[in-house]
Amino acid sequence: RIIHDYSGCHGEFVAIICSAYTEDMLEAELFGYRKGAFTGANETRKGKLLMANRGSLFLDEIGIMSLNMQTKLLKAIEEKAFYPLGSDKPEVSDFRVISATLDDLHGLIKNGQLRFDFYQRIHGIIVNLKPLCQRNCDVFPLITSFNKQGHRLVFSEETKEALMQYDWPGNIRELEN
Repeated sequence: RIIHDYSGCHGEFVAIICSAYTEDMLEAELFGYRKGAFTGANETRKGKLLMANRGSLFLDEIGIMSLNMQTKLLKAIEEKAFYPLGSDKPEVSDFRVISATLDDLHGLIKNGQLRFDFYQRIHGIIVNLKPLCQRNCDVFPLITSFNKQGHRLVFSEETKEALMQYDWPGNIRELEN
């Protein structure tokens, strides 16, 4: 989100966790669909690609995406156009892709689980973040960023030390919770 916020993009930040969906559901979420495109499609629904127009699409856990979905998404990224499910009219969307994964992308390419051309399209700048336990200097800046109400938070020295020494096995999500 920080990359998007400082990017100058005027559109929305739209996030999707790729591993949370089956392939068919992920396609419907990304590309959207027209009423009647499949059983249960009782209304037309805009997809994440269109929602991210002039903004950023964050693909979390991208390493889980199937080869078939990588192909479809690659085409949409390259052409900035795609067909919602059940539509014969393309939609146009100019979006930036930001992705994250815990997987070794080079290993996925080597094992045939990640298309090299898809990797080339999404890998622009790679930021490798160490786990929070290895960068405890980020604990308090992160706490400040999670404090959406802007309350003044005060910690005793003992609490500060405990937060800095903690292992954070759940990483940043644990800190936020």
